[in-house]
Amino acid sequence: SPHLKNVLLFEGYGLYHHTIIPILTIVSYVFLEPHQNKKRLLYIPVIITFLYGLVMVILNILHKVSGPYFFLQVNNQPISQSVIWSIGLLVLVFIFALLIWLFAVLFNKIKNFLLKDK
Repeated sequence: SPHLKNVLLFEGYGLYHHTIIPILTIVSYVFLEPHQNKKRLLYIPVIITFLYGLVMVILNILHKVSGPYFFLQVNNQPISQSVIWSIGLLVLVFIFALLIWLFAVLFNKIKNFLLKDK
């Protein structure tokens, strides 16, 4: 829902965890850090996200936590829905990692091209 998006992105800790810090991280990675042309590094965000999700799902099953996101509340939805959410999110994480990496490599090539004559 639109209200949920506003709460997650722009209110309280969500403003930092889901908006400001990710933007600063992307800007830092793309524009300030040297880049390795190693595609295998693209799987690191997927693995970390999977491990985080696995821990949170186990904690939800054991009723130690609720959430913190609705798609991790496996006790409140069918298993098929949890599996679909999990696969979808892992694919989305990989796509974001790939796009950010491609943009960083492209920026690095443009920067090197512009600076090679100087």
